[in-house]
Amino acid sequence: MITVKSLHQASGRDVARVLTDAFLDDPGWRDVGPERPRHRWLVMWGYHLALYRKALRWGRPGYAATRDERLVGVAVTFDWEAWPPPEPTSTLLDAPSFVAAGPWAAVRGARADATMKRAHFHEPHLYLWQLAVAPRAQRAGVGRALLERVIADADDADTPIYLETAKPDNVPYYRSFGFVETGLEKLPRGAPLWLMLRPRS
Repeated sequence: MITVKSLHQASGRDVARVLTDAFLDDPGWRDVGPERPRHRWLVMWGYHLALYRKALRWGRPGYAATRDERLVGVAVTFDWEAWPPPEPTSTLLDAPSFVAAGPWAAVRGARADATMKRAHFHEPHLYLWQLAVAPRAQRAGVGRALLERVIADADDADTPIYLETAKPDNVPYYRSFGFVETGLEKLPRGAPLWLMLRPRS
């Protein structure tokens, strides 16, 4: 049985692990992050731990899905006026990961971040920053349970939902929930980044 609860109720280390395991081979992270998978995993884990702290401080923060008392999925959301988190605090939280990534990956990360901020939807919306399911729990309804909760929040607020994805398989998945493509960007080494919006109901 899948249980969805507030992200506040989940451990930061567990959230970082789920996000990192889910995105380790994501095209966006392969484009931006270190080449070696183990190095990339360590950098991503630190980045996602910082992401969790940002979510608790400035985000909604979103939801955690558990199955048999184990965390198996995460949805991190921000209200549009709370994104991006304030500087320099946001960058300071990311700094350890950038240092661990090495100079070239750090530069790619900064370029990718600038691209995403430039292309970001600028009208009122709910930003779905991260939606991730642990590999062992994928294709079992976890992502659907989390996304349905996020959609319910947006519908209650009468606001659209905005997200980005670098994984081609995610595009038809999000379309099935009413998202439409609003743009296509390129990450530093050429991976595509789809911009998607679910209009208000």
